[in-house]
Parts: sequence; structure tokens; C-alpha cells
Amino acid sequence: MQGELLNEVMSGARLGTFIVRSAASGTGKTRQAVGDACLIAYPFRYEPAKKKWEQIGSGRKVMFIATEQTIPEIQKMILAYLTGFNESKFRYGNFTKEEERIIRQAVWIMEKYKDNFFIVQMPSPRIDLVKNLVREQVLLHGIEYVFYDYIFISPS
Repeated sequence: MQGELLNEVMSGARLGTFIVRSAASGTGKTRQAVGDACLIAYPFRYEPAKKKWEQIGSGRKVMFIATEQTIPEIQKMILAYLTGFNESKFRYGNFTKEEERIIRQAVWIMEKYKDNFFIVQMPSPRIDLVKNLVREQVLLHGIEYVFYDYIFISPS
């Protein structure tokens, strides 16, 4: 997972563990989860301070279940993670030639490792739907890590 302290406390993202990230609304829980999922799914990330791509990820299979965000919104977060660019930069699209080159490389990485990061949009989740989806993806596609973006508190 991202962050040395978090990895030290939790011993990273271990298979078979259940981790709940709780914080106030608008504090970046989804972006942190997408970043953690990217670190697990993609073996490369651009480091702007060093101006080079580094091999820091794991290249494992991840499923991200989004309940509030759309798939394009999640993909924008993935691009921000892979490029090291602030996500707001993608809102306006004012990129230098160098930034465009880095974005093209990030898109290539997303395509090359598309089987490692599976996004599902589930705006009205039910426990039976989530359970069936996870079982199906584990069996059919070898998904190892599941990120569930939001816990709804309701009878269903």
C-alpha cells in the first residue's frame, strides 16, 4: 500500500485481510484506495521529481468496485497516479509536449496491464450482487485484491 507508515502498521496489503479506511467525507478515501489499487496492479509509475519511470508496483490483479464514481472518473484517478500529475491538471487539458508524452506512456501502461485493473460500477449495490461479482471475478479472471469504494448503511 502507499506510504511507509501505513505499510509498517498493516504489513502491506496482505491477501486474505480485510481493511476498512474510515474518514470524513471529502478527505480523499477513494483517491487513496485507487492509488493503493494502482500500486498493486501496475508495475510502473512516473516519478516527476526524478523525471523517469520507476518499477515500484506489483503487477497483480485488482478489482475496484465503484459505487459513487463513474468509470471515466476512476480512470482519470489512475492516470493521475501513473503520471504523478495532480488530478486537476486533467480537468483543463493544458499539457506541455513532455506531459503529453508521459500521458501517452501512462495510457500504454493502462492498456498493457488492463487485465490487472478491473473496474466495476455498481451504483445500487446489494450484498448478494457484490458477493457474486467477487466470486465470479476471482474464478474467471484470477482477481486477488478487491477494493470496495463505499459502505452503504441500509438493511440490504
